[in-house]
Amino acid sequence: MRHVKLAAAVALFPLWSAAAEPLPGAWLDAKPIVQWNKPGMALPKPPRIDGEPIATGRCAEQLRKPVVAEDKAVMQAGWSLVGALQVLNDRTLISAASAADGMCRPLGNQVFVFVRGRFAGTLSPHAMDARSDGMLKTFVLNEGLIFAEFHRYAAADPLCCPTRTSELSYRLDSGAAGPLLVPEKAETRANAK
Repeated sequence: MRHVKLAAAVALFPLWSAAAEPLPGAWLDAKPIVQWNKPGMALPKPPRIDGEPIATGRCAEQLRKPVVAEDKAVMQAGWSLVGALQVLNDRTLISAASAADGMCRPLGNQVFVFVRGRFAGTLSPHAMDARSDGMLKTFVLNEGLIFAEFHRYAAADPLCCPTRTSELSYRLDSGAAGPLLVPEKAETRANAK
């Protein structure tokens, strides 16, 4: 009798399945990558996230102080500066977050790209969380391109160890409406075991 009631409850309220919803990094699998940046767009506001406030409390010591005008623009949009500032010639990359988890890892993380002080776009179409699919692993600015690597978790991967990495290259276009960060090509590979 008890099994019948349980079966009826499952039929009425099916269990949520991780496979039913795309993982946050699924945008890296699109062919071609969908463009989310627009010329002349405003800096996005940080997402509201359940987590530890990163700007105050015990995680605040990880914050970076503003150095360039672009840092101040990101902070005025509501973000907290985390990670290293990258500047090469007229290009600036700024990493920021909106909160932190219990171990002060960034939640609501994003990287903002500027050219000659004008906002060109973000490295991801949405804010990223530590230890989740699509979280930024590294990014490098060079003369002509920007390269980024993203952690790729399968649904069964332990939080310590994503089984894949996606590499994405970007180019910077210039136009009358302003600079534009354009994602070009993503390649995903299995991580060495």
